[in-house]
This record gives sequence, structure tokens and C-alpha cells, in this order.
Amino acid sequence: MHSIRIGVNVRFKNPPGFKEPWDTVYRNNLAYAARADTLGFDGIWVPEHHCTEQGYDPTPLVALAALSQVTKNCFLGTAPLLLPLRNPVLTAEEVATVDVLSGGRMMLGMGVGYLESDFDAIGIPRKERGARMDEALQIICKALWGEEPFDHEGRFYKHKGVQLAPRPLQKQIRVELAVRSEAAAKRVALPGINVNLNSLTVVQSVGPVVAEIASRAGRAPSSVGATILFTGFLAENEDAGRQAVAQYNDEDAKQYLEYWAHSKDAVDRVLSAQYKEASRTGVARGSFTPQSFVDGIHEAIETITATGLRPDWINLNLWPSGMPYAEALECLERVAADVLPKIPRVGRHTTE
Repeated sequence: MHSIRIGVNVRFKNPPGFKEPWDTVYRNNLAYAARADTLGFDGIWVPEHHCTEQGYDPTPLVALAALSQVTKNCFLGTAPLLLPLRNPVLTAEEVATVDVLSGGRMMLGMGVGYLESDFDAIGIPRKERGARMDEALQIICKALWGEEPFDHEGRFYKHKGVQLAPRPLQKQIRVELAVRSEAAAKRVALPGINVNLNSLTVVQSVGPVVAEIASRAGRAPSSVGATILFTGFLAENEDAGRQAVAQYNDEDAKQYLEYWAHSKDAVDRVLSAQYKEASRTGVARGSFTPQSFVDGIHEAIETITATGLRPDWINLNLWPSGMPYAEALECLERVAADVLPKIPRVGRHTTE
């Protein structure tokens, strides 16, 4: 069994119906991450969306800079940062700064984005997202991983004299891309790129494609690290866990179902059906006992390994949107006590 790292998603969400003051939301999310660090989790991951009523962390690198000051050992990553909406040089500078502030713990997860509202808010045509991603990815990797100054002149970006100061403490910051289609998988041909495959559904459908593309590019598939998301909640018992998350499920699913309703993607249709079935039956998705967590994580490791890719990260979604902080914290502590000791894990990063 491969060893793996276990991360926790911290989303800074403040959904309608469960509104709290924004300073309370951010203070609680920082405290939750700090507790995850002391409990022995390996990483904290933050998302990016823009101009949504529930917030959903529009400035992930600002959030990670703050998180770097309340944690000591966890890696800190974006899951994902929406690169087509950003200037790649400014982003590389911010990433390098977070790496310095954190003592070399930064990880950069990126994706093309999918919500029309993100692109409309920033003023970039969604139809350009793939081309922008391809060009910006080359620039940001060269800036973060190279040491020589360079110029770039392309379709979307023109830069002169690019040279980071400060440079990252890590020689090669981990870069991973959100991949759910063959078009996105083609970017794995670039050396050093890892993938976030989101779910076992995507691992099974797209993982073999990623492995094949890596092989054709001269990369061993096992050199491509894979991350997936795992959802669950631990309470006093299974029934209590399911009841605890029931009232929050619709808020978490609403945004995705709205998008999937108009998507032609096969993976999206499968995920939409799973969410709709959970809503129809009232049976919450995810794991609700320590053993089901352990079994699910082992299954994820085995499924990723079967594709030829390397299982690197399982990121846990443990805090349903709108749930009070104290209740979410109890779940986090149960997972640390009852699940983490049973998972084969890579040694943690340490700055001590």
C-alpha cells in the first residue's frame, strides 16, 4: 500500500441561510486550519471563486499568507487557483512570497475554472480559458522553477525581465492541475506537472488517459502525483453524523447542480446524478464511520495506483457549508484520533 498525505479543505464559505459576520467566518477558518496543523494533518487546501454570495475565498493566496502565520507544519495549497483569470507573473510573485512566509510549504494547484460567473466578474471570456491556461502555465512554471530572467510575448501575455525576488525557498514548488477531461490531461505532458482528479469517478474515467499522455511524453506515469477529494463527517455515531450534515447538503450541492444542469461533460452528468440521488433519498454522500473513512481512503489509493499514477494526496471535505465552527471542529478532532493513525502516510513537512 502506497503512503499518502492527508489534507483538509478550508473554504471560507458563508452560505445564505447560515450567515455570520465575515470577520467571524475568516477567524473561524483560520482557527480550524491551525487546529488541523496541531492535530497532525499534512496540508491545508483553499479554493477560488469570485463574486458569489457565499464568498468561497476569492483571494486564495492572501488566505494562504494568513494561514502561513497560524500553522507550522502543514503544506499550504490552492485547490485550485483559477489561472486563466490571473496575470501569471503577479501570481508567481505571490506564490513565491507565500513560500517564503511559510518556510517552504507552498503548493500550487491550478485549474481552468468552470463557472461562467467567475469569468463574467473578472471580465475575461470563458471561451478563452483553455488557451489562456496553456500560455500562463508555461510562464508561471518558468518563473517559479527557473532561475534566469526571461521575456515572454504571446497571444495574451507580454512580459519583460521576469525574475522573482524573493525566490521560493523550495527548489521546485509542487504544481498540480485540476484534470477532468482529455483536453486538460494533455497538459501533463509538461515535466513536473501533477494532477487533481477530484473524485474516484474522475480517476476511473480520466486517470488512464493521464497515464497514457504522460507515457507518450516520455514521463513515467508513476512520476505524476494524483490528488483527490474525499467527503465525510464523524459524530458520536453514524446516524448522528448523517443527521448533522443533512441540513447543509443542499447548500453545498446547489452551486454544482446549477452548473451541471447545462454541462455536456459525461463526468459532470455522473456527478450530477449522484448529487440528485442523495437529495432525493435524503441519504448524505460520504463516509460517516471511522472504518468507512479508512476503507474509502484505501480504495482511493488502490484505484489511483491501478491507473499507473502515484497517489499523493487525499483532501478531506469535513466542514459542510454553514455548519457551526464548534461542531466542525469536533469532527476534525475525531478524524485525527480515529482515522489518521490507520492510514499509511508520508512524513509531514516540518519547519521546526
